[in-house]
Amino acid sequence: MMKIQYIVLALGLFCSCTKYDNKDKPSMVLKGLITDSITGQGLQTQVGDNGVRFKLLDLNYSASPTPFYFTTNQDGTFECSVIPAGKYNVTPLGPFVPLVQLDANGDTTKNASVTIDINGTVTQNFTVVPFLEVEWIGDPVVNTDNTITVQFRVSRGTTLPAYQQDLGNIYLFVNSSSYNVGDNNYDSRYTVAVSNPTTQLGQTITVTTPVLPYTNATYYLRAGGRINYSVDGVNRYNYNEPIAVKVP
Repeated sequence: MMKIQYIVLALGLFCSCTKYDNKDKPSMVLKGLITDSITGQGLQTQVGDNGVRFKLLDLNYSASPTPFYFTTNQDGTFECSVIPAGKYNVTPLGPFVPLVQLDANGDTTKNASVTIDINGTVTQNFTVVPFLEVEWIGDPVVNTDNTITVQFRVSRGTTLPAYQQDLGNIYLFVNSSSYNVGDNNYDSRYTVAVSNPTTQLGQTITVTTPVLPYTNATYYLRAGGRINYSVDGVNRYNYNEPIAVKVP
């Protein structure tokens, strides 16, 4: 029971933990990188449950355990350092072709999850195929009226028809205070929604921000798009890398 108490607290709150009774907290580490198969770089995501999160199944006590979760950083790196030692099934969930796929009857047709023994520090990397690939085109331009103009492209990341739904949204997210920028962390005054997102697929998209209020200030920009497909109950964004733009 003590192990279950720790895991609920640890994995349910982004791998933070609370000490119960006089027992030492779990100290096993699972870390790694989720790689975008197209770019070969870390998958761009957002911090929190609506980005990429890991589903862990503790196989030490049950063949059908209750899952526990932790999330990644926005560059696709992850580390959870409060896991009790043992055997786990690990599956990342995010805006990419699912590693575990089911047919219409609920039968598993593909299972690329990983079952590993975690004892000490374990590095486990994953390579995924994103639903969308979002890329900057050229450099941002700071205009004389204190606006910023950028260009980017949103393209399909997979050729599988099951994951080629229409685009629900494309945004240029702008944050005036933090490099962590995305759907969960942006300034609505300056963030811009792209009209008719599906028609913009594969096109060069030019977006200019509203007038920005502060000079000699840095703004953080990032483009994101999502298809009308739910992963674990959420339509999740694919992103390009965040950039910092100085308005003189």
